Amino acid sequence: NEYSYTDSFAFKYGENVEGEYIRKVNLKGELSANYDGNTIWVPSEYDWATDFAEQLSIVRKDNLLGVIDSSCNKIVDTNFDSILILENHTILVNKLKENESIHKGLFGWDGNEIIPVEYNHIKHISQNRYKIGRENYFLIVNQKGEELTEEFLTIQDFKLLYDGTQERLCAIVYKNKELKNNGKWYYKDGGVIDIDGNEILPYTYDKVTLYPPHYALCVRKGIRSIADLSNGKQIRYPNLKIKHTWGIDVLGRCVFSEDCSYDSHEDEWKDGTRGVFDINGVLIPSGKYSQIILEDSGLMIVGINNPDSDDDNKNDEYSLNLLWGVVDQAGKEIISPKYSKISQIRGNYLLVYKGKS
Repeated sequence: NEYSYTDSFAFKYGENVEGEYIRKVNLKGELSANYDGNTIWVPSEYDWATDFAEQLSIVRKDNLLGVIDSSCNKIVDTNFDSILILENHTILVNKLKENESIHKGLFGWDGNEIIPVEYNHIKHISQNRYKIGRENYFLIVNQKGEELTEEFLTIQDFKLLYDGTQERLCAIVYKNKELKNNGKWYYKDGGVIDIDGNEILPYTYDKVTLYPPHYALCVRKGIRSIADLSNGKQIRYPNLKIKHTWGIDVLGRCVFSEDCSYDSHEDEWKDGTRGVFDINGVLIPSGKYSQIILEDSGLMIVGINNPDSDDDNKNDEYSLNLLWGVVDQAGKEIISPKYSKISQIRGNYLLVYKGKS
């Protein structure tokens, strides 16, 4: 933005998000850049340069960016609108095309092209794996740019799952979509893969949701099923007319309801009764309890409507308008619902309350 001149050097001033910055310019027009406390003179063909980090500097020429090394050798040509140097020895580049779409690519610190600059999406996942994609498909590649998966319509919801011997990073994939009568598009032919491209769950579902340590809740033609991804076991529940489920806990249990209703104003499922199923079957059928809270110990705290209460909020967790009891891991009621609250389950002891305050 400004220049000043002192002792045979010019000083170039500007401002960025971190405040004012200064670059010394010698009489050859070369810019000074810091490298571990030493000065590197960047060739005058560049308008600007960052200080060197990991022996690399991002340089600017005619408002486009590139990368040089500490010997001022070109690593990436000044041809890009933004550049990010990543810790895993890669360089992510973005180029804005004439139609205002962004094309992304990936280079190594040695300047070799890993992923061509022709993708709309590049995301580093982990373990030298990348999710790349254009408008209509995504796939996973390794750090050499080699394709590890086939093309999917979407790859999403990466989660670390334990298969019994090791942890694997897995993701939900969908191969197709369809237009429903309500005018909305919905994914279909969904399944699960790991980041090496191995199929964990076949691509046959309308919706899949992952729950650590190793469970998936699946929906196909309105029928729910639970899959244990550590051993391949799966169970379907075609006889349950489920309206909503509340996820799967670490023990593989899922709270569901067949008679709840959706409140669009509050964006939540309310009222009705609750039940529980897991990979082995239905533990608690719906129709009896208004609320069920799953404990990590395996116990389940259950609530029924208090006939003496006139409050409508009877489905809130630990609501004082419910009477609470306890069900064991097999679904057997061991404490009948008669307490205003049950909390602090420690071993064989529970803290219980009666009445209101």
